[in-house]
Amino acid sequence: MKTRFINDFYNVSKDKFINKSIYDMINNAKNGKISKDSVPKTYYFLWDDDKIVGLFKIKHYLTDDMKKNYKGHIAYGILKEYRGRGYASRGLKLIIEEAKKIVEYDRICFHCRLNNIASLKVQQKNGAIIKHKDVNGYFTVINIERKNNG
Repeated sequence: MKTRFINDFYNVSKDKFINKSIYDMINNAKNGKISKDSVPKTYYFLWDDDKIVGLFKIKHYLTDDMKKNYKGHIAYGILKEYRGRGYASRGLKLIIEEAKKIVEYDRICFHCRLNNIASLKVQQKNGAIIKHKDVNGYFTVINIERKNNG
């Protein structure tokens, strides 16, 4: 099972990101250069001065296959040299608030590998509970309270 999170923007300068990477992402989306099994995603980048130190991705919904294979709504990664400084916890807190606006379900789902205890702790610190554990990893959820507008 492939669960590795890929950061296509590793070591991209702020200048290149602003002047090239953003336009490439938009053009790829407009020109249909997105895999057919993909779902709409929103990307958020965590910066420290002029360097991207973290990447967060929100999937707007999960396909049946994604649910079956315990994929999550949110994926994230922090550069190795910036880990242990609270970036993941603070960034995830912000991203969860954004996900509540995007994800239409009554819960936000996460997945992490069994050996990624740091990620599990970040999720739990932000309110996630373990829903399922198997040989592929932990599947955690955060329940969303929706206010009725009626």
